[in-house]
Amino acid sequence: MSIPPNDASPQQGYGAPQQPYGVPPQEPYGYPAPVAQPTGSNGFAVAGLILAFFFAPLGLIFSIIGLAKSNKAGKGKVMSIIGLIVSLIAIAVGVAVFALVGTKVAKALDSGCTSATSTVTSTSDKMSADSGSPDALKADLKNATDQLNTAAAKAGNADAKSAITALAGDYQQLYTALSTGTAPSADLSTKIEADAKKVDDACGHNLGS
Repeated sequence: MSIPPNDASPQQGYGAPQQPYGVPPQEPYGYPAPVAQPTGSNGFAVAGLILAFFFAPLGLIFSIIGLAKSNKAGKGKVMSIIGLIVSLIAIAVGVAVFALVGTKVAKALDSGCTSATSTVTSTSDKMSADSGSPDALKADLKNATDQLNTAAAKAGNADAKSAITALAGDYQQLYTALSTGTAPSADLSTKIEADAKKVDDACGHNLGS
């Protein structure tokens, strides 16, 4: 009697390695498992770069946060660095402009400078109106000299004080020449213009033009 063929699949031999339960199958030899790439966005980097052009201090903060998050998010590092640089430059420029404007405002508000500017302007107008009267011109020059000396005493910075005092001396020389009937020095007109320019520079006004 013949034995019927056994169609059953061959069983795994005893002692063959079994795949542990719950452990994922291993990749074939020579084919490493793909490394998962970091995902996500870096909104701080984007916001930092945008704010760097409009409000640099906040742009600086956001760029620093974006740079710190760039390793985890996997993006935004270059954008954060650019935002950081732009913010620092904008802050530096802003500080320089603020210092310059603040200095000019402080000079313009100096009481000595304000008085000197008013004196020079009013004296110029009076002398133009009184050009036909030597006595009136002498009075204008005398008043201007006294007022400039008073303004110099009130000046808050040394440069303004020195420049206003020099201009008062020029007016005094012109008054003396007119009072004694002698010709003023040939360079007095140039000196008055130069000293007025010094007052202009020290006070932030426009007396020399």
